[in-house]
Amino acid sequence: MNKKLLVAQILFSSSVFAADINTYQYWDGATYGHPWGWNDVYNLNRTRTYGQVIIPDSSQTNLNDFTFYLRNSVSVTDGTALPQYKAYVYEFDSSSSKIIGSPLYSSDTLIAPNSPSSFSAIKISTGGISLTSGNKYMLFFSTSGITQLAAKTYAYDFASNTTIHNSSGSKFFYNNNDVLSDLLSVGWTDYNIEMAFLATFGPSAADTQSSMRYQVSQLRSAFNTQTVAANFALNYDCNVFDAKGMCISAGGRYTTIDNPNINNSAATVTLGYKVNSNIRVGAYLDQNIHISNPASIDISNNTPLMGLYAVLNKEPNDLGYQVRVANTYQDKDVTQTRTVFDTSEAGTGRSSLKSQSYLAELSYAFQYEDKTLVRPYAGLRYTHLKQNGYTEETTNTVTDPLTVAALRDKGTTALLGVKINRSLTDKATLTAQLGLEQDLHHKVDQYSATDLNGSDLTAIAFNGNIKRTRPVASMGAFYNVTRTQRASATINYQQTPFHSTGSATAYFNYMIGF
Repeated sequence: MNKKLLVAQILFSSSVFAADINTYQYWDGATYGHPWGWNDVYNLNRTRTYGQVIIPDSSQTNLNDFTFYLRNSVSVTDGTALPQYKAYVYEFDSSSSKIIGSPLYSSDTLIAPNSPSSFSAIKISTGGISLTSGNKYMLFFSTSGITQLAAKTYAYDFASNTTIHNSSGSKFFYNNNDVLSDLLSVGWTDYNIEMAFLATFGPSAADTQSSMRYQVSQLRSAFNTQTVAANFALNYDCNVFDAKGMCISAGGRYTTIDNPNINNSAATVTLGYKVNSNIRVGAYLDQNIHISNPASIDISNNTPLMGLYAVLNKEPNDLGYQVRVANTYQDKDVTQTRTVFDTSEAGTGRSSLKSQSYLAELSYAFQYEDKTLVRPYAGLRYTHLKQNGYTEETTNTVTDPLTVAALRDKGTTALLGVKINRSLTDKATLTAQLGLEQDLHHKVDQYSATDLNGSDLTAIAFNGNIKRTRPVASMGAFYNVTRTQRASATINYQQTPFHSTGSATAYFNYMIGF
């Protein structure tokens, strides 16, 4: 009886990416160890358990799967069945030559392949089990403790190498008693050959979770950028007219946001049309020119923010009641690359981030003394942002890509404040605004993802501490160059719904009336 077990370890070092253990690449295509199977009434000298020892390094602490190569070597009489078995992973104690503890992995009952003329690859997916670097582990197939389908079963060969391609040795255990507990109590027999096998490793669930958590903090920058730009654009206006009742404004916007830090510059164009002495309507475009992204986020500049507005004044001179409605729409492509934490992978994926917002505002303007115009206002704003779900690309270095679920952020906000214009001269006017925003309703999805290995990944709160009451303030000035031309500048500060995040925007524009 040629009893051989096939156990070995090949260590590949990598500080970031897990290297597979592959001894199958050395197989000569002919050498095998046998016979493995079940001690039936036809043959009582089969070995019930074949296994392979591995010693993972620091990059191999998450076992995705292992593959053994089998061939049924003995043909028997009628009534023969393919043997049933289970696959296991246990920790291995070299001093006692025994497996120890509870199984790290135990498969359902499997049926061996019917492949008498060639070796079949039997791949066991473990779902990603955690291993400790430097410890020894036994990967094995066993028929012990399993009731077979027939009184007679096939015997099997395992592809093996006569040369050991590592220094750790190899371990083999055979047990002709149908007692699974003997695998823990009886020492395994070591034969100086190795199994021709493949074990693949991937990122650990803990490291992947860390990369997701960091990605959430970085992705907030994309949501902040869209939110701040939309909130500011809802106030774009063009209200200098001449005989044709038309206005055009061209300008620039620069916004900086903290936590995480991001800044962007944009060119703006606003159009206005005076329907009559009380109503004006218009449209605007806000096109990013440059965005300074966090390292793991890339926001495209392909399409501009766009929107429409309408203003109804009770009085032609803008005093008294005023109603303003406006909306914005944005659609940006966002490319994300996860930051590597130990064994995690730098998965990259691309998705669209769309946002739309709507404003309805009621204000009342009155003259205070001769040179001051005061406009208290109250309004409602609805904002909806959605990032579509996406799957990261599979590459040579990303073997376990994440599929990230869609992410939504929806809120309804009450606005309350006052705007003030103070005339300095006939042409120069200072402007100021002070207000509060109060969320009436705000719902944010969790950031969630799955991987190919079925790892236990926990959804992460995208905004677990929403700041529902937020201040808004601005200061600026405009200068009437002529009766139909005006230059304006404003500096605006607003907090975002993300806790401890603020933004500042500088805006300059030049209006011409026709």
